[in-house]
Amino acid sequence: MSIHEHPDNENRILGCLSESELEPLKPNLERIHLARSALLAEPHAPLDYAYFPVNCVLSTIVVLQNGASVEASMAGNEGMVPIGLTVDQTASPFRIVPQVAGECLRIRADAFHEALADQPRLRELLQRYCVALYLQASQNAACNIRHTTEERLARWLVVCADRSGQNEFELTQEFLSVMLGVRRQSVNVTVGALQRAGLIAFRRGRIAIVNRPGLEEAACECYRFNLEAYNDVMQMECADGVRAI
Repeated sequence: MSIHEHPDNENRILGCLSESELEPLKPNLERIHLARSALLAEPHAPLDYAYFPVNCVLSTIVVLQNGASVEASMAGNEGMVPIGLTVDQTASPFRIVPQVAGECLRIRADAFHEALADQPRLRELLQRYCVALYLQASQNAACNIRHTTEERLARWLVVCADRSGQNEFELTQEFLSVMLGVRRQSVNVTVGALQRAGLIAFRRGRIAIVNRPGLEEAACECYRFNLEAYNDVMQMECADGVRAI
């Protein structure tokens, strides 16, 4: 389905382009729906598309030699994947999958490279986004070591809500164990604690946020740091009640 049929662009990076800057991209942008079962990239596989999420959330996952895996970063309506395409990377070092299903704009890699060469504003925005990702990855490295699983899960769910515009997700405990890099038993205990606190509801593989302010308060400091880092680097104002990521 062509973006011509969907003039409202809800990806924040593409949304920062003027109409004249976006117009040359439209013939190459395709709006698709990504199911949770989709596989967008595998280690060492060719990178065929750049993806700009609209209301889905895409997870970049490191796969170790023994088969173990853990989430390295996520991208929603604030960003794009795979970021390696911005420097002409041709093969993926990571696995990329949807963690929250939804709509996404995609563009073929060759057309994406042409757009970067022809569109200084798009190139600048993606350069800034790379810096924001670096800051977030650095903060998350400290977070994974120093903060509790409960704080990290609360932050992770709040970020998912921000980046997808949704407050309910199809998320199994097995999937969460991969995202957080902890055992499934730890996820079970943590989900139970957040549910007993009245912050979330979990049933049959679905998690719903029922107390957003409380969940945000339960999240570690990294949520606010990453939010402010993104807004600062991207130079986007975050109006009261409107979150950038």
